[in-house]
Amino acid sequence: MPIATSAARSGRRHAVLAVAALTAALALTTGCGSGHTAAGTDPVQPAGQGTPDYGTGYGSTKGGGYSAPDTPQAGTQQPGDVGVFAHPRLGKILVDRMGRTLYRFNKDSAWPMKFGCTGPCLDTWKPAEPADRARLNGVAPRLVSTVTRPDGTRQLAVGCWPVYWFTGDEQPGDVNGQGRMGLWFAVSQDGKKVTKTANGTESPVVTPSPAG
Repeated sequence: MPIATSAARSGRRHAVLAVAALTAALALTTGCGSGHTAAGTDPVQPAGQGTPDYGTGYGSTKGGGYSAPDTPQAGTQQPGDVGVFAHPRLGKILVDRMGRTLYRFNKDSAWPMKFGCTGPCLDTWKPAEPADRARLNGVAPRLVSTVTRPDGTRQLAVGCWPVYWFTGDEQPGDVNGQGRMGLWFAVSQDGKKVTKTANGTESPVVTPSPAG
């Protein structure tokens, strides 16, 4: 009996070490902490937590606003899950495969992982779908990862930050969400937030309180 108990304890230790090693490997791969997975991998989710389908793009039956262009827009590279758009005033910003500008939210947090956009906020700001690292154009793969929201939804993250698209953007490359409430900002090619306004001036930046 003592031998069996010792073997069981040894098995548990090995399992814990394996999980820790996997977590560390993911952190090194993505450059982010726990809660992130490398783009193109499938995170393990608790049973019963499905992934809501927000549709694949503009013009979809799940609330998209317009049809994707048949040809790349001027200033963009060939379509990919995440690409670069050369905005005349904001510079090189990231867009999804439908040309929608990707934004980050100041009330979110990359470390520790925190989602500030929940409830009614998600009616206006839609979590961007996860990307495949094999389908990136002009974006460093190390910047792209996937996070799992509290409801089980998988979301694209850039530079460890969850990113969204804005329902108020009506055409590919629109930046109508830029600087909204001093909290929403387009994402630059290097994964940082762009603080300029659509007019090229600096946007006021609101720093959320620790309480959120």
